[in-house]
Amino acid sequence: MIEQVGRRVRLRHAGHVLVREAHQVLRARLDAVDTTLAESGQPHRLLRIAHTYSLGLEFVPSVLAELLAIHPELRLHCRQRSATEVVSILLRGEADVAFTSLSPTEADIVVEPLFTESLLLASPSGDPLSERAGVSLREVRDRPFVAMELGSSSRMHMVNACARAGFVPRIAIEGTCLRWSRWWAPDWASLWCPRE
Repeated sequence: MIEQVGRRVRLRHAGHVLVREAHQVLRARLDAVDTTLAESGQPHRLLRIAHTYSLGLEFVPSVLAELLAIHPELRLHCRQRSATEVVSILLRGEADVAFTSLSPTEADIVVEPLFTESLLLASPSGDPLSERAGVSLREVRDRPFVAMELGSSSRMHMVNACARAGFVPRIAIEGTCLRWSRWWAPDWASLWCPRE
């Protein structure tokens, strides 16, 4: 079911089949428990939620607080991942709801846009750009960029915006934490903070 590839282990076809079947068995078990609880007068439905890191800072907690105020019987299980992982979790059936900036295109998935946001370009105080209300992305094409890791939707949005502006950004620093970028702002000529 598995094979070794260098230092890593990879699932073979049979392993993927086992994983898929195990997910279905576990989902059926959870459904059976929820049905039994509902029939016994204890409707504690589990709502499985996947969301991106940035939306987990404020947006998702506020939505879930409102949801629990209306439906206090709900049990919530949240998974915070990158946007691509959130979509994968949803498509594997491991989440009932996903909050992400990427939209799955599968026909059986309902996509409901909740809001839109502009991308934000931040620069250190004292930078001439910081005094202006708006900046063309082309004006910072030669500056170093700080970005989230490959696979994050923030990185994808940044790279796509730069491509539309006619250049490939020079990534000087990349990381996995949204909050770390604040530490670099005073020292870097350009800091890209796309918001999901």
